Amino acid sequence: GVIAYIIAWIVIPKNPDQISDKAFKEREKVKEKIKKGAKDVIEEVKEHFESEEPSHKSEKNRRILGGIIVIAIGLIFLLNSLFPWVGWGRLWPVILIAVGITIMIQAFKKKD
Repeated sequence: GVIAYIIAWIVIPKNPDQISDKAFKEREKVKEKIKKGAKDVIEEVKEHFESEEPSHKSEKNRRILGGIIVIAIGLIFLLNSLFPWVGWGRLWPVILIAVGITIMIQAFKKKD
């Protein structure tokens, strides 16, 4: 067994695709530089987002908008069950237009 292993070690050629130890070490150095650079970038991005203070007004506006959406959906279901003969499929674009106009009017009033 040992003699066959030694003979095979001498006779069988090396893998031509195998990289040398020097090239392997170079690749490892490059990998480490990339890892370090990626960690640095991640830390910078993390610090940037952690340093930003969340806007309480923005959060309040999102909650109000979410509440309005839930109420609107509830109203649609309620009106559909109370007035089944009304064609809501044709009426909803009119409702959206009315809501859009109302939002625009309120936006212009706030600027003045």
